[in-house]
Amino acid sequence: MDINEMIERIKDILATNEITTPKDSDVARAIGINPNTLAQAKFKNRIPYKAIMDFLHNRGISINTFFYGDDPHKIAIQTNQYKILKLYTANASAGGGCFNDIVYSKEIIFDKKILSHLNISNCEIIIALGDSMENVIFNNSLCLISRSETIIKNGKIYAVNTRDGLFIKQCFINKNHIILKSLNSIYQDSKYCLNEVNIVGKLKGVINKL
Repeated sequence: MDINEMIERIKDILATNEITTPKDSDVARAIGINPNTLAQAKFKNRIPYKAIMDFLHNRGISINTFFYGDDPHKIAIQTNQYKILKLYTANASAGGGCFNDIVYSKEIIFDKKILSHLNISNCEIIIALGDSMENVIFNNSLCLISRSETIIKNGKIYAVNTRDGLFIKQCFINKNHIILKSLNSIYQDSKYCLNEVNIVGKLKGVINKL
């Protein structure tokens, strides 16, 4: 594959998503280089691999699919069906509280249809430990948290950071306090002043092991 074919593939991706008839200058802007630089690369048949790979990465397009796929239109359409979510190593307790001094994340690919079914546009994933939220959340469940939803609606489940650790609990507001309630009746409620906690986000979905 030479640079001309790569430029045409990028044009097809841009045409699928945003620009009706992309030009070389549109390709240059899309991959973050000067149009003159792209023209010189085209003249010398030198492929700006880093710029192209950064472009593909930022759009969540598989590098292998781009370089070896048959139809650039299908590349854009198929890739657009998926969304990359972050899975954090941070644990949220569905039991006695979790402290997370060091937090790492890795990327997981989800089908957008699943996220649409769950009514999720953007979310992050954390792992729940413990049994206090059974039979909704089980030990080692993956919890999809919407970080844009931090206003408490009584009875809904949220990830809440407290002085005692990070919890996933059913939440209730009582004047200037928040009550964290477990679904498992053997656990007692916890109560904190609102200014002592940080609402990480609302639980939008759970993936449990069978």
